[in-house]
Amino acid sequence: MKQTHYNPLILCVMVVLVIMLASCFQGRDESSTCASGRICAPGWECAADQDICIFDDCGNGEVQPNLGEVCDDGNVMDGDGCSGDCERLENCGNGAPEPGELCDDGNQISGDGCSADCLSLEVCGNGYRDFDEVCDDGNRVSGDGCSEDCARLETCGNGAVERGELCDDGNQLDGDGCSADCVSNESCGNGYTDIDEDCDRGDDDLVCDGDCTMPACGDGYWNPVYLLPETGFPEQCDAGDADGDGVADNTATCDRDCSFPRCGDGVFNEYFLIEPEEGEPYLEACDDGNGENRDDCVAGCLLARCGDGYVHALGAGVETCDAGDGDADGFADNTAACDSDCSAPACGDGLHNPAADEACDDGNTSDADACVQGCVPARCGDGFVYDGVEACDDGNELLSDACPSGVDGTCEDARCGDGFVYEGVEGCDDGNGDTGDECPDGIEATCQPARCGDGFLREGVETCDDGNASNTDACPSGTGGTCASARCGDGFRHIGEEDCDVDSDGDGEAEDAASCDFDCTAALCGDGYVNTVAGEQCDDGNASNADACPSGVSGTCAPARCGDGFIRSGFEQCDDGNASNTDACPTGPGGTCEPARCGDGFVQAGVEACDTGNGAADTCANGTFCQTSGQIGECTCLGE
Repeated sequence: MKQTHYNPLILCVMVVLVIMLASCFQGRDESSTCASGRICAPGWECAADQDICIFDDCGNGEVQPNLGEVCDDGNVMDGDGCSGDCERLENCGNGAPEPGELCDDGNQISGDGCSADCLSLEVCGNGYRDFDEVCDDGNRVSGDGCSEDCARLETCGNGAVERGELCDDGNQLDGDGCSADCVSNESCGNGYTDIDEDCDRGDDDLVCDGDCTMPACGDGYWNPVYLLPETGFPEQCDAGDADGDGVADNTATCDRDCSFPRCGDGVFNEYFLIEPEEGEPYLEACDDGNGENRDDCVAGCLLARCGDGYVHALGAGVETCDAGDGDADGFADNTAACDSDCSAPACGDGLHNPAADEACDDGNTSDADACVQGCVPARCGDGFVYDGVEACDDGNELLSDACPSGVDGTCEDARCGDGFVYEGVEGCDDGNGDTGDECPDGIEATCQPARCGDGFLREGVETCDDGNASNTDACPSGTGGTCASARCGDGFRHIGEEDCDVDSDGDGEAEDAASCDFDCTAALCGDGYVNTVAGEQCDDGNASNADACPSGVSGTCAPARCGDGFIRSGFEQCDDGNASNTDACPTGPGGTCEPARCGDGFVQAGVEACDTGNGAADTCANGTFCQTSGQIGECTCLGE
């Protein structure tokens, strides 16, 4: 925004010249302005050598005998050689009262009890107008033309406009259109300062606004002639002080110092809209006017921020670098030399800066979280146990020890089922959690190659596996076990179900053995099954030893024969089971299993002496016994 500046010296000279020229054309019927800026009402004029207004020509510096003047030294002061009324020369001041003198205190100074002309004791009411009096009518009573304090003439108010009066409305009251001293019609701009005016110079002036108030930045009146004390430049604008804080308000077109707003003028104006050559307009955020971009306010009147491209190191700044905001995302860029918070990159500062070769940065020194030392992401095998994620991490990249770590590791304590073979502990680990395959793994498994007796049913191979070392239960899983449901013919005796189980040829079918039938029952005579391996020749399955096949208790399961010890019903009368034919029941070879008798052909020991069994002679009736008759080959019956 283009702004105009004025040279204060040129302005001052111009104002003085204007005032001087104006005074040349003023008549006695108009107000006049003295060199000091004092304004004299119409009918009054400026004293030549004193800052005071006069109305009777005494003091204008010109001796006018026709008016009774003897002298006129340009003022109305006594004691300077010419009396204050210009009517006599003064010899006063020699210390001795002379004729015509009321006093003489050795000086010509008023205000010390003796006037400078030695004619007054300087009290109001003595009839002599002293240097500080406007009038003195010899009394101290108001209403007689001179006020009781000798401070003003009282001709005003009689209703008649007299010499020296501009108006007279019959009273001495201000605010009714005629001032109390009758020299003003009480309108701003008449050159006379009325009671409700701070000043009146007739127009804008260095010391007075055109609205008859004292000029001040913030009064809401723009006075282009008024020079601002703070800058020495004229007011360019004035937005007033609406909030009453004693300071001019900022507006979009005026700064609080009554100058046109511009970025860099040192006045912060929050309403000033800055229109840059590029980009959207924005409101001024600050303005320190110093052109320094390292403090709190940088170029463009923007508040310093991380990402503005300036290193904010002064004022409240704590930046060590600033890489700017090249991608315009509202945040400072990361670079190899600067973090996005405008500090130097450092691993552990909590700012992830990929440009500084950081893969992560969580701002702590813990190696038990997701980002470890060196600002790299935690991974299995880095040697740091990730709290809540890893149970271990030995950092050795091995998958076969107590902590499988590395690229494919889990960093969990080695366990059966993790898919890694723990060297020296596991024989296998396929990691599928299946206990029914060739490597049972999982919570209860031990990760050893599948075997009968490991307690895990191997699908398609085993029909059972109770995990014990017994081959005598429902699932033979001991040494040499089959892990197939126990059955007759598997070669293992199922206790409680089988008496025995023999499969000597390994064909999976039970076979007869000396002590075991093919149905896995004990080989027993009388069980109804002829087990030839067990020595049976017959087995009719009954409990009788008196039939054709003795199969009862102590039976032999051999065809009934004389001498087998069992009396075959209907065939034998006795059978003592021995091989002797010389006892009471001949059961030896050729025995008859009939009770021994004479003639049976068997010599019953202790009873018979002979028994040829070859005829009637050898037959003895009535239980008698054979006895040798003395003739070879013949036996007789004793007792006959």
